[in-house]
Amino acid sequence: MGQGTPVDALQTALWAAAQGNVETLAGIVHLEGAARVRAAAQLEALSPEVRARYPTPERWIATLTAKDIPLDGLLRYHTIASSQRDKSQLMITLTAKPVGPMRVLGLQRVDGVWKLVVPESAVAAYGLQGESIK
Repeated sequence: MGQGTPVDALQTALWAAAQGNVETLAGIVHLEGAARVRAAAQLEALSPEVRARYPTPERWIATLTAKDIPLDGLLRYHTIASSQRDKSQLMITLTAKPVGPMRVLGLQRVDGVWKLVVPESAVAAYGLQGESIK
């Protein structure tokens, strides 16, 4: 689908995760500020052998994100109105069950394409998962 709209970016991210295409997913992940600093610190704490597999913080977070997405899930989404031209939010349910928890995903247009904004809280949670990769 590409990254021309927020929904396209979300669908492309889900496709990439389902295909195990971490490179594409890494291109959709957007880390900024404290989230990027934390992801880089997590990556730096890994052994040199493991770090070699993840050349960027985005690649590291994309790998962990792909493991979080249920591949047999049902996707429902609703766009939340935004007054900002380059930012959007989608409220989604992604679950194998007909009813599941709603999550709000932030998206931002970066260099002309839409990307999923990964908040620092998500990066912190991924740090715990990353312990098993060491």
